[in-house]
Amino acid sequence: MRSNGKRVDDAKLPNWATSPEDFLKKNRLALECEHVSNSLHLWIDLIFGVKQRSLEARNLFHPLTYEGTIDFEKIKDPVERIAFEV
Repeated sequence: MRSNGKRVDDAKLPNWATSPEDFLKKNRLALECEHVSNSLHLWIDLIFGVKQRSLEARNLFHPLTYEGTIDFEKIKDPVERIAFEV
């Protein structure tokens, strides 16, 4: 469902997924695999930790996704402020 309440029922699945349920099952298995479990701490460091703003760690998350990057008090245009907040 979209935020406006409209149903989204035309999503295209990748060729390796035979159904929406199969897509979810395979993604769940991938997220629970040993490789992901062994690397989870690295992702946590990128999102929440010391590597948030690290180019050396190849952090590709946009800087605006991190709290404290924008001073909302300085944004006077209400449309622009809402855009940044969203």
